[in-house]
Amino acid sequence: MSRFFQPIHAAKQPSVKDGDGVSKGFEAITSGSECSSGGLCACPAGTWHSTTSGCLPVKALGEACSVDPECGDETTTYCSMAGCMCRANYVDVNGVCEPGKALGAACTISAECTAITSGSECSSGGLCACPAGTWHSTTSGCLPVKALGEACSVDPACGDETTTFCSSAVCTCRANYVDVNGACEPGKAMGAACTISAECTMVTANTACTSGVCACASGYWNNGGTCRQSVPFGGACTYQQDCSSYDSKFGCRGGTCGCAFVAVNGYEYQLAGGDSSCLSGRVEVRLEGAATWGQVCDDEWGDEDAAVFCRSIGRTGGTATCCSLHWHGTGAVFHMDDVACAGTESHLLACPYPGWNVENCGDSEVASATCT
Repeated sequence: MSRFFQPIHAAKQPSVKDGDGVSKGFEAITSGSECSSGGLCACPAGTWHSTTSGCLPVKALGEACSVDPECGDETTTYCSMAGCMCRANYVDVNGVCEPGKALGAACTISAECTAITSGSECSSGGLCACPAGTWHSTTSGCLPVKALGEACSVDPACGDETTTFCSSAVCTCRANYVDVNGACEPGKAMGAACTISAECTMVTANTACTSGVCACASGYWNNGGTCRQSVPFGGACTYQQDCSSYDSKFGCRGGTCGCAFVAVNGYEYQLAGGDSSCLSGRVEVRLEGAATWGQVCDDEWGDEDAAVFCRSIGRTGGTATCCSLHWHGTGAVFHMDDVACAGTESHLLACPYPGWNVENCGDSEVASATCT
């Protein structure tokens, strides 16, 4: 019966009218009863009908009891060995048995949610939900999310379905996501912050996470957002960076990687005829942009001159060699002769010499240098 008005079937018994109201007559039959607003004898709200003691106060949840009606509304409460308790799928909310709440329903306390869904909670938004790090199993409630690589049977078991899924019965990152310390992170573009190289290669091939930023991997250079492979000395090239990214002394010379030339104050300088170190060879000069190179005569050629030339091509110093050490042909074209550097000049053409193309030299007098 309800904890509210409980009709007393003795309502038609004679009453004792003593001038204090008709209820006195009803109480003569059932202690604590009253004449309800519906005109029936009933136990007042908050009481229950004991056949031996009349209308008694309903017991609070947790209080000792002997029969179910003592606990109030029998649809929501019952008398257990532990006292008055809420029935299955009901929960104690401030002393009242309220029905459990399904996921997504408004709630006050987490117990309302767990009454229906094991492991759920009343979220900060006041709705029943599975806590962070769990997923909803229709048969088992809220369960812990599986780690990447763990066995699974459905996608939700792996967590965020936008980044993970259950593939071949194992939790895996989706396309364009990569496992970073156990979490599926999106691939990163060149220049973006990163933790591991796999984030970078997910978006751009031949990249690496370098100093916390996605960049071209060693042996590659950034060609407009793609990583192009560097080319060694003697290899085929298209761009200057094909060669200079392999070694700063290299340049793309007619489709082949060789020693780079350097332009200074309207002139260009290079070492030619040497090896892949690009630190030794014959000294060559030309006007900036000219089609052909010319040589320097070894008359008066000394270490001061060689040191200035080496600084012209970006080296720190150098020593002189003579007598066409790196020239084995004929038809040398001498642009400079009798060079007399003090050793402090910024580039070779700043040194004293008789004049451009003023010379009296032969093929056996081509100057060379070894740079440091």
